[in-house]
Amino acid sequence: MSESNQTKSGNEDYELSVKQAAKALGKSTRTIHRYIEKGKLSRTYVTTENGKEIRLKSGEIIRLAAKLNESDGKPPEGDTGEEGPGPFGSDDPTHLDIREVLSRYERTLYQLGEMSEKLKEAKQKKEEQVRELKQERDQLKVRLTNKKSQIETLREEVQRPFTFLERILGHRRES
Repeated sequence: MSESNQTKSGNEDYELSVKQAAKALGKSTRTIHRYIEKGKLSRTYVTTENGKEIRLKSGEIIRLAAKLNESDGKPPEGDTGEEGPGPFGSDDPTHLDIREVLSRYERTLYQLGEMSEKLKEAKQKKEEQVRELKQERDQLKVRLTNKKSQIETLREEVQRPFTFLERILGHRRES
């Protein structure tokens, strides 16, 4: 073993790096870290020329590989250690199925096109509603101006004193 792969401080059983374990199991390093977090693999930290690194027991990796092979590449009780298939149709995030990627890309472009059309239609409807509301506002402004004019005319009429004839009749005459 090279110096960077040898363990220090009496941890000779811990001889595999996370990358080596991932390669041996055919899994990603992220999956190996999940196995460590879930307690499926034990670890220790060692000091190497590259700094502190995680080391794993080769015996545990062999046992886990056997369990994975017994259950068609999946750990017991249906727990894969993964959060489900990767984004490109595989449990292995490093494996890319180019057909699946292109298919998803095309579906996404199609969906974006549909959404774009729907947004354009919605924008046109809103612009039409705004135009209608502006017309209604302008009509209401004209009506309000007319009403103000009528009110002013009535105020002037009320403030005008009664004529002699209007006093006799008891009401104002319309002019």
